Amino acid sequence: MKGKLVVSLLILSLTTLLLALLSPEPAETIVRFFTGPFRNIYAFGSFLSSALLLVIAGTGISICFRGGQFNLGGEGQVYSGAAASLTAALLLPLMPGFIAKPLLIAAAMITGFLIAALSGWLRHRFSIHELISSYLTSGALVFFCDFLISGPLRDEESFLIATQRIPGAYTLAQLLPPSPLHSGIFIAAAVAAASHIFLHRSVWGYRLRMFGEQSTFARFGGISPRTYRIMPIGISGALYGLAGAVALLGIHYRGIQGFTAGLGWNGIAVALIAGTSPVMTLYAALLVAYIEIGISSAMAGAAVTYDLGLIVRGAILIVVTLKVLKRKQEELL
Repeated sequence: MKGKLVVSLLILSLTTLLLALLSPEPAETIVRFFTGPFRNIYAFGSFLSSALLLVIAGTGISICFRGGQFNLGGEGQVYSGAAASLTAALLLPLMPGFIAKPLLIAAAMITGFLIAALSGWLRHRFSIHELISSYLTSGALVFFCDFLISGPLRDEESFLIATQRIPGAYTLAQLLPPSPLHSGIFIAAAVAAASHIFLHRSVWGYRLRMFGEQSTFARFGGISPRTYRIMPIGISGALYGLAGAVALLGIHYRGIQGFTAGLGWNGIAVALIAGTSPVMTLYAALLVAYIEIGISSAMAGAAVTYDLGLIVRGAILIVVTLKVLKRKQEELL
């Protein structure tokens, strides 16, 4: 926990320094950054709403990392999961919400699982590293989902590149109007708890962790390489898909081109900060969401450009990655 606090302080210090150096109005920018998530009910609800999506995405990638796999296809898997849920919501006959919502969530999770599991299968069958295959597949899927929203599913009466709204019965309940905070927060908490139980209180989780730490030893112990090449990355894809569905049903209510952008990469940052612990993703997600909302607040109220926001986000990811690589090097020594 001490190491995570050090990383958190380092990230906040670096963010503050970059905002101070690069903003033409450093004092106002820094004040807006630190107070942004708490300026009003809407900002606070947006902060928690962003955090719950990051908990779901970060938990999935944490499980993937614990299994010794690497999933860089989060952007495409989140977007595809949301697109699958959206397509089902718009094309299937109208149903009661208590039936439709589980079906839409299941469609998103199955889509994400199949996309990610493909990379695991390619690694097992043809030794194609999932780092490459997941990233390339993601890039293609982002363009395909953009095509669906801007083409076959587009609402021609809208001025946005967007689809029609999904039926109101399919949406998640709002908890803090007028903010976007919704009942998906309970889904996020359940995902983190279930993932912890899976990893530390089940035979499958024990085998997954063993395979991730030492795959050769695990093979001698009778653990199936095919299963544990596919399972961890498949679970991460399913949870990425779930995050996409929750974003659709709880926040946007319609498909908007690029509406899940950034969630895949931020999920990786959350997992790295959390040290691949599903429970600690709650803390890491709050930190990343706080920074995201703070930067957005600074961009809205001070002379901060979008490019500066990208620079800060990139610097955060680099710092976290370097910290993880240093820890891994110390473990090897």
